[in-house]
Amino acid sequence: MTRYEDFNKLRELFKLIKIDRGYSKFIQTGDLDFYDYGTGFIDLQIFPVYDIQNNKHYVRIWFGTIDDGDFGGWKEVDNKEKADKLVDKIANEVFKDMVAFPTKKLLNILLRKYGISVDYE
Repeated sequence: MTRYEDFNKLRELFKLIKIDRGYSKFIQTGDLDFYDYGTGFIDLQIFPVYDIQNNKHYVRIWFGTIDDGDFGGWKEVDNKEKADKLVDKIANEVFKDMVAFPTKKLLNILLRKYGISVDYE
């Protein structure tokens, strides 16, 4: 018998969620060549960053693991409004429906139109 209730719980756990500083989502590691410590999942976070010392705004994509991760990307933008809008666009247009990560190469092709790429940091 199919465990529909469990499938519904999984859908909830792996939805793109709005957090206080941007968005977060668990995504299956899939074809991404980034060590997930055997969990099979990576915690994706997308959020704006303000560097007060240099008065610069950034969009940050960060891939978290149980050991904090060292993979992601940065894009400098002109102001907070542009950072917020770009975070929303990337989260909803690239990652909202993503179940498993593609290869790094394909992921960067998907991100190209937003002017950001990801890699080891």
